[in-house]
Amino acid sequence: MTFLARRYGIPVAGHPHALERLPQAPRGVRPLSDGDTIALGRSPDDSGPWELRVLHTPGHVEGHLAFRDSRYGTLVAGDLLSTVSTVVIDPEEGHLASYLQSLRRLLGEEISLVYPGHGLAHKDGPALVRQFLTHRKNREDKLISALLLGGTETELLATVYDDADPRVHHLARRALLSGLRKLEEEGRAQRVGLS
Repeated sequence: MTFLARRYGIPVAGHPHALERLPQAPRGVRPLSDGDTIALGRSPDDSGPWELRVLHTPGHVEGHLAFRDSRYGTLVAGDLLSTVSTVVIDPEEGHLASYLQSLRRLLGEEISLVYPGHGLAHKDGPALVRQFLTHRKNREDKLISALLLGGTETELLATVYDDADPRVHHLARRALLSGLRKLEEEGRAQRVGLS
């Protein structure tokens, strides 16, 4: 990204947490915060001013942003949503409870069409958000049931992600750790036998 910004003189904007991760920040970097707006000119139907409102949606990563347009309610969701798979919340960079809070926040926004970071656009944004929340709830229910039976991390993975292709179990393991961390933070699970 910084290479393209320098090469073509493109301005870079992002959440401060994302910008601080750039190896070499280009000149003219613009930090964006929740509620900021980006002017787009007049709306395509010429009905008035058109802008994007910045939504800080942490969870996948701390500095994740989504953008909602003021005229149509279209959401540019980035890695908050996908239409090809679930979103992996890696415990090294993400936070599952924050991710779920960001999804619930979207239900309070008037959104229509969603452009996810991966996959095709989805015409019913609220339905896609509810689908992701339901998926996460079901996965957490499976995790709690598996924890009650006991077992190693590998056994938990095999039970909780029994529907996942074994070729992506390395990603599922990261998601499992995020789920365990969330339950521990909520006081619903406890680490034992670890130093």
